[in-house]
Amino acid sequence: MIKEYKKKDGSKAYLVQVYLGIDPVTGQKKSTTRRGFATKKEAEVMEARLKVSSADGTHTTQKNRRYRFSEIYELWLQQHEREVKCGSYGTTKRYAELHVLPYFGNLFIEKIDVAFCQKILNKWTDHFKSAKYPKRIVSETLNYALLMGIIDTNPMKLLKLPRQKKEQPMQQENYLDSEELKYFLECCEDYGNEKFTTFFRLLAFTGCRRGEALALTWGDINFKSKRITISKTQTVDKDGVAIVSTPKTFESYREISIDKKTADMLMAWRSTQRKLYFKRGINTSSKEQLVFTTYPENKLYNGPTVNDWLNTIERKYKLKHITIHGFRHTHCSLLFEAGTPIQVVKERLGHSNINTTMNIYTHVTKKAEDNAAEKFAERFSF
Repeated sequence: MIKEYKKKDGSKAYLVQVYLGIDPVTGQKKSTTRRGFATKKEAEVMEARLKVSSADGTHTTQKNRRYRFSEIYELWLQQHEREVKCGSYGTTKRYAELHVLPYFGNLFIEKIDVAFCQKILNKWTDHFKSAKYPKRIVSETLNYALLMGIIDTNPMKLLKLPRQKKEQPMQQENYLDSEELKYFLECCEDYGNEKFTTFFRLLAFTGCRRGEALALTWGDINFKSKRITISKTQTVDKDGVAIVSTPKTFESYREISIDKKTADMLMAWRSTQRKLYFKRGINTSSKEQLVFTTYPENKLYNGPTVNDWLNTIERKYKLKHITIHGFRHTHCSLLFEAGTPIQVVKERLGHSNINTTMNIYTHVTKKAEDNAAEKFAERFSF
């Protein structure tokens, strides 16, 4: 029997009461009650688990009730939504709908075995740079079924990600050297869009993430001290709508210095922005005003839009292709070339630990090693 009740805080929950038969020792009726289920569906799953008891008192899956993967996934997703940021929840949901449910959704959960999981994992590995994300969605859903007593083992947990096939050895690196960056910014100025030029200058000369730049407000920029506070990021909600959220990690909260030219360009763009929107009857003088917004709506940008800006410039001037994240690589590369200590680079980029900085930018450290060898030879020329 399943009942709805109210908790002390006034929220709704469900309890399950199940009759388990007669105790062979005492002759008394046996029953059990479990409380605290957030949804009726969760309570039904527990009821199915408790209704069948073995001789030693353990409970196994109810034989006349089979659950498809999609049913347990929906239960897990409700719990997952409470534990993560809305942007992460939205990403999980989209990945599941595109890459997980087409393979697993209609399967009875007890029929999912190691061989099938390995087959799909191999497909994902060929498709993604990292198949960790869809693998985790399946694994956590199966874990939920395991905890609810629907299955005895989680086959996905028994598997490791296959090694990816090696890419072609000569890959274009995702960053610009100093001359390439200089020419890129000159092309931006020639294109004549002040917003584009300011945005890409900011990325290249601060190393901030795309979402961090899009979430910046004028109140985050101290023009007197030439410092920017990174305290938020642009992401999307569960419906894919752009929102401002907290940064990626604790270390992402940071203050970074900016050079005079970048500060001057931001100040000039602020003046331009005010004039543009004033003509449309919109006052953008507030400290809460976003630095980069849609025109004429004055709304928060969705991240992929700035990819279009970059592609437009690259195509028009036939430039080397990099991603938006490549400007972050570029900033790190130039910091290293300027002799900036690795710890300072780590803090400026907002990495959680120094290994992240070292692992992502191996090409930079290798170049630094090569330069060190040349400098040593020049110093001791014998």
